[in-house]
Amino acid sequence: MLILKRIKNITLTKEFFLVFVYTIIGALFRLYHLDWGAYYFHPDEHNIVYGISQMKFPETMHPDFFVYGTFPAYVIYFASIILEVVTTGITDWHIDPQQSIIL
Repeated sequence: MLILKRIKNITLTKEFFLVFVYTIIGALFRLYHLDWGAYYFHPDEHNIVYGISQMKFPETMHPDFFVYGTFPAYVIYFASIILEVVTTGITDWHIDPQQSIIL
């Protein structure tokens, strides 16, 4: 109830209006046209996925990507293989290791 009283007491000052407008404009610039490229949530995810996608068991298990060390690369790679094995008989949606890395 106290929050509702505070909301009712907010006056539309010039500063409040400018902050509101700048926030809306910033959100529009940030959220406009997000459909370019793959949907990676961190700038390094593209590099990580590329490094892991070059790994083939057992021939080339060298990720060629050492920014975060090799342990995360191996965990992601083997998790993608496990995901492929688990989903093969359950659904007709086939996930190969390359796609499951991106998922």
